[in-house]
Amino acid sequence: MIREIQLQNWKSHNNTTMAFDKGTNVIVGVMGSGKSSVMDGVCFALYGTFPSLSSRNVKLDEVITSKPHQADQSVVILKFDYNGKEYSIERKVNRKGANEAKLFEGGKLIGGPQPTDVTQKVEKIIDISYDLFTRAVYSEQNQIDYFLKLSSSQRKEKFDELLNLNKYENVRANAVSLQNRLRKIVEDRKSIIKERKKESTLENIEEARRRLEKKESETARSQDEIINLNGMLREKKKIVEGLQKKESEFRFYNELAIKTASRIEQLEKGIKEMKKIGGLDATTEIEKLKASEKKFEAAIEKSAREMEKLLEEKSSAEKALASEETIFRGIEKSSREIDKTDGICPVCRRGLEAHTKKEIKAENEKQGKSVLVKIKELQEQGDLARKKIKASEKEKDLLVEAREKCVEKMFEMKQLLEKAEKVKRGEKELEMLNAELGKIGKEMQKLEFDEQALIGERGKAVEYEQKIKSLEREMKYHREMVSELKSSIERIEKDAKHTQEMEKEVEVLAQKIEKMGVFVNALKATQAELRNELIGAVNEAMSDIWGRVYPYGDYTDARLAVDEIGSYEIMVREKNGRWVKADGILSGGEKSIAALTVRISISLVLAQNLSWLILDEPTHNLDANAVGVMSEIMKEHLPQLVEQIFIITHDKEMERAASSTIHLLERDKEQESYTKASQMDAM
Repeated sequence: MIREIQLQNWKSHNNTTMAFDKGTNVIVGVMGSGKSSVMDGVCFALYGTFPSLSSRNVKLDEVITSKPHQADQSVVILKFDYNGKEYSIERKVNRKGANEAKLFEGGKLIGGPQPTDVTQKVEKIIDISYDLFTRAVYSEQNQIDYFLKLSSSQRKEKFDELLNLNKYENVRANAVSLQNRLRKIVEDRKSIIKERKKESTLENIEEARRRLEKKESETARSQDEIINLNGMLREKKKIVEGLQKKESEFRFYNELAIKTASRIEQLEKGIKEMKKIGGLDATTEIEKLKASEKKFEAAIEKSAREMEKLLEEKSSAEKALASEETIFRGIEKSSREIDKTDGICPVCRRGLEAHTKKEIKAENEKQGKSVLVKIKELQEQGDLARKKIKASEKEKDLLVEAREKCVEKMFEMKQLLEKAEKVKRGEKELEMLNAELGKIGKEMQKLEFDEQALIGERGKAVEYEQKIKSLEREMKYHREMVSELKSSIERIEKDAKHTQEMEKEVEVLAQKIEKMGVFVNALKATQAELRNELIGAVNEAMSDIWGRVYPYGDYTDARLAVDEIGSYEIMVREKNGRWVKADGILSGGEKSIAALTVRISISLVLAQNLSWLILDEPTHNLDANAVGVMSEIMKEHLPQLVEQIFIITHDKEMERAASSTIHLLERDKEQESYTKASQMDAM
């Protein structure tokens, strides 16, 4: 049984605590007052989600209160009893950072802080999954007729899921799929056996041995030719190595000469550019700029002090103005009160003559004029102070800008000084590089390197290598053929043996396929038997509930019917005993009663251990008579079947359905205020 829920910054609930008891608990409020949010909070506490969240119509961070003030965290605390034990769930949703959850049993922490851990433990404790809870226990807003809206095939799918019959269907489908795969394996293996028997002949083995002998001979000839070419290649490589050594030294000096010449060119160009500086005395200019920077700094500090003084003047004028305005309002009030008096002083309660009232009013008028003059002077002082502040701010901005330009100019002068120094260093380096370039040229002449000779010898070596590689590929091919022929001979001999073994396996698989067929038929029969038993239990409950819920006499019973293809239909019985489909004949209100009957029946059959039922706006499409009857059923009869019922409604008439507690929710949507909850006992 749910004992209490606490909602902190949950949607429109700032800090709401609601206590519940056995029987029918009614939550009443107008649209937007936060009714459905309460049961969404119950569902979220148990499973970490609720229908509109799981269907992605709402994002998780949207449950955190955003009006009239945005909160950073939402907290839901649910307290309930189950199997004689007390449990408490606390879930926190954070705008930033990970969400948290805790589960307590008798005050002891048994789950968390991971939300999924708490959800798994809750499902294990109450033995109800989220899907079963939302279909058998929790009816969403205006969704009491959910099962009536589904098509035949959809209704079959959803009912089979609720009754867990889909598991048998899945197992049967998997068994049939496995049976078909086994049949395919048998057919494939029979084809393989047939082909192998064609290949495993004596003529095929003799032909493979003749081809093997020929390929072994070709492999030996290729091996001899490769040995001869390798000897010739070694001689050429010695010649190429000697030439390559000279080439390496020649390339080294050549690259060094190119780099040196490039560096000389860069230095000459850089020196030429840097000499464009001319006779600029950068040091003197820097000193002047430093002096200017100090002047600007002093001026900025002076401007700041003046600004502080102006701000004080402005503040003083504003305070004085406020004081004078207060005095003036007091004078006006005094004059109004004098006018209202009937010869009695409003202060001392003494008699007040007419000429005295006139004198007081004259004095007030004189004083008021004097105060108004002061107010005008103070307003002018304030305006003047603000103008001076604005001018001072502009002057300070100009000084800051001038100081920054001065700093930039000093940086440029320092760069010029560095360039002048680089010119001196560059001229020395240029002299050294020119001398180095001359030495490199002499070393290159000593080498006497002949590039064309190297190209010719290298080409011959490459030609030998290509011939060797071609022969090696050919020899590799011969060896592969030899290996393949040997494998082919072994395979043919093994295939003959393996074919016999495969024939035995095919016989075993055929027996397994036959047994699998028996298993599939048994599953189908079990599924049908379980469906009949569960539907029978649901129909027994529906028959009992329909007589209590339906307020008229034209339809005497209701049930679920399963046709020959397994589709589910909700049927009602007419007075003459004929059963008809509810979907095609009932009015909107009658369909709602039929849907309520299905909801309660499924809850009694599948969730009887939990014994909760949550109905959000169950009076949708019901007329006044039906609402009255439903109120009576919810109060008098349903608590005998379900331990705890929750009704969320905007219909004040449904307050009469309460056998336990009534919670009234109010909220001013125009002011975007928080939900206010009040509780009273059932009538």
